[in-house]
Amino acid sequence: MEVLKEIVNFVLNLGGPVFVPLIMLIIALVAGLSFKKSFIAAITLGVDFSGMNLVVNYMQEIIAPAGKAMSKALGVTLNAVDAGWTGVAAITWSYKVAFLFFPLLLAINFVMLTFNWTKTLNVNMWNV
Repeated sequence: MEVLKEIVNFVLNLGGPVFVPLIMLIIALVAGLSFKKSFIAAITLGVDFSGMNLVVNYMQEIIAPAGKAMSKALGVTLNAVDAGWTGVAAITWSYKVAFLFFPLLLAINFVMLTFNWTKTLNVNMWNV
């Protein structure tokens, strides 16, 4: 159990731009896609993920000062912060057995696919 926890934590600590494409590469290979197509799709996803992070971080840098200026100009005091999914993920993954949810989700999904209980491969791991 400790070894699985260490492996999962190591992969998670690589960050989203590495972790998500790695998981998608494995899922694509298991689903029967050739290694070349799986690898290209994983690399594309990693680049897309990095691009989204760049855009979101850039937008936060631009919008945060504008929001503060608007708040000051209107005299509005906001006492809540929307941390977004990253803040919630940090809280969620601090739960001591959270690392078991990814393998459990995959196992349940593959069982459901095997017995034709679903026709959808659930790859949205972040909503576990």
